[in-house]
Amino acid sequence: NVLPYFGLEIHLQWYPFALLMASCLPTDEDGLQGRPNWVPDKDATACGLCQEEFTFSRRRHHCRRCGGVFCQECSNYSVVLPSEMGYSGQQRVCATCNAPYAQKIHAFDTDILAAQFHMRSQGTYEYNKPLPDMGSRTRTINGGMDLEKSYVQARDIRDKIDLVVAVITPASCPWDFTSDKARSRFVAVMNSLQHPYILPILSFDCMQDRAKVVVYRKLQPKGSLKDVIYKTKPTSGPYDQRYPPGKRASGLAPKLIPRHAKQILEALLFLKSKGISMPHLHTGNIIMRENDVSCITDIENTLLGLRPLIQQVGSGEAAAFGGVLFEMVSGYRMADPSDVKDVQGTPLVIDTLRAIFPDAPDAPVPSLDDLAKFPVFTQTKLDQAPPSKPEERTSKKLLKFIQDYANKSVTPSEPEKISPRGAPTASPSSVTFSPSSGSSGG
Repeated sequence: NVLPYFGLEIHLQWYPFALLMASCLPTDEDGLQGRPNWVPDKDATACGLCQEEFTFSRRRHHCRRCGGVFCQECSNYSVVLPSEMGYSGQQRVCATCNAPYAQKIHAFDTDILAAQFHMRSQGTYEYNKPLPDMGSRTRTINGGMDLEKSYVQARDIRDKIDLVVAVITPASCPWDFTSDKARSRFVAVMNSLQHPYILPILSFDCMQDRAKVVVYRKLQPKGSLKDVIYKTKPTSGPYDQRYPPGKRASGLAPKLIPRHAKQILEALLFLKSKGISMPHLHTGNIIMRENDVSCITDIENTLLGLRPLIQQVGSGEAAAFGGVLFEMVSGYRMADPSDVKDVQGTPLVIDTLRAIFPDAPDAPVPSLDDLAKFPVFTQTKLDQAPPSKPEERTSKKLLKFIQDYANKSVTPSEPEKISPRGAPTASPSSVTFSPSSGSSGG
């Protein structure tokens, strides 16, 4: 099962096939609502693909993905479907439904090969294993599936630490990836983003010949904030098994929420001072380090043209931050701003959520700077103070690069931004907040 290729190991079946495949097909958020209706046997006289008529020897088989009827040859594929479809284990699918899987497998193999080549060129890293279901991002391109990120686990031979290596394919990168000057400034920007609550990057490189970016970070055993909320491990199984759709966890302990929320807010304010916003923020890209320290990661997404994978309720950074805060309190993702009415928590935290997601559609929404003045954060002390005057640590050229390319994409289509209740959200710069020190209860 291992094919030698110029000193590298190209594994044909070295990762669990089902793990990678489970993340290919649309989730319930993409419009997939449970199992499809099966075409009745009596209505299918011929295979839905090859059109060969069914006979005693050419029998009917249903595709568990689309519900169509096909012959054995046209439905001889087995994959693990998303759990919201109600299946467990590998299921039969037709050749058409299997095609996105095959395409993603090819893209994943290409990324793993690029990671291995890069590690060999560095000489200080040792390839360990693929991480096929660790936050892989998929997107639709001309009706097909492609990868924006793949992950592998590696080992720093010198420092004897385990690493998570992200291989990014920035297909919609807003700056010229072939430009040495642009790539140099991109790397310099990423290296300048040093903060106690931003996960450090150990190594960072642009592979121009492969049009990929390789990012090395230390593997954190606790995983993401989402892993902590759902009490799971980052490599314990497929994504939809770690976080089953519809499952409600218990959330974080109330006494921990203000501390973690303030850590995240401090990192967001630091990035804002550099001109970087984080519409990508969700509990999956907040990593838990030792001593219960929350750190934002994947900031490179904002400069590589990657659009937010998870669309939070509301628009803007405050809404993304509010979605994270809500999930910490409730143990599940917010589906609608009205969910805030039903959640239970400490009064100051609930007051903050209700300010971010107000009942009135025309009510002003606080900015990040406004939120920093709320009692739940002013009364919370952190062990690590953020660096002072972070703007002075970044040159004007790098700030100009951020201004030109942060949160932009070469593709014209952008995800629709929906404000609470569907109404236009007031600009944070035009709104002044005076957070109350009291409580609204609940």
